[in-house]
Amino acid sequence: MSTIKTNRGERLINDNTNLTKEQKEVEAKVQKNQGPNSINGAPGIYPVPEYNLTAGEKVIHHHNSWIVLGKDRDASSKSGFGGQGSKDAFMIDLVAGRASSYTQPGSKPHGSPSSDIRVNPNFFSDAARVYISQKADIDKYLALAPVVGERSEGRSAVALKADCIRIVGTNDIKIVTGKGAAQGG
Repeated sequence: MSTIKTNRGERLINDNTNLTKEQKEVEAKVQKNQGPNSINGAPGIYPVPEYNLTAGEKVIHHHNSWIVLGKDRDASSKSGFGGQGSKDAFMIDLVAGRASSYTQPGSKPHGSPSSDIRVNPNFFSDAARVYISQKADIDKYLALAPVVGERSEGRSAVALKADCIRIVGTNDIKIVTGKGAAQGG
């Protein structure tokens, strides 16, 4: 395991506790030949959870970075508007660090996901996410308090979720609620 010094103290950067025995052996060989795992962008061995793919989803992933195209769901295949059979509930789910704070029942939190678990989307244990849905109940998915007089259920949605989010506009940023005045529409 390697650590890096930050202004908040030391931080673990290569935690291999959740690797299988075979993965640890391969990592040891890589480190012997190339140096520590992932230094200078070198390939490494990472624990990556299995994803519970539905028949209607297309998944692109590399290590623990994911793009999922399919029907709206926030958990099992039966969840969300996709699980209810809605025909107009497509989504794009971008995830970095799937199940990164997943803890198996009865164990202590340990950071990196284990390679031997199967997971569904989880808006809480996945590290960072951009979720775009044609029809969702986004406030329910994120456990947000309802807004009096407003309803998010069954509406298109974009959600950003991460430890830190920055929005930068070199000229300006405009955040608007309500309808736009479309010409001829």
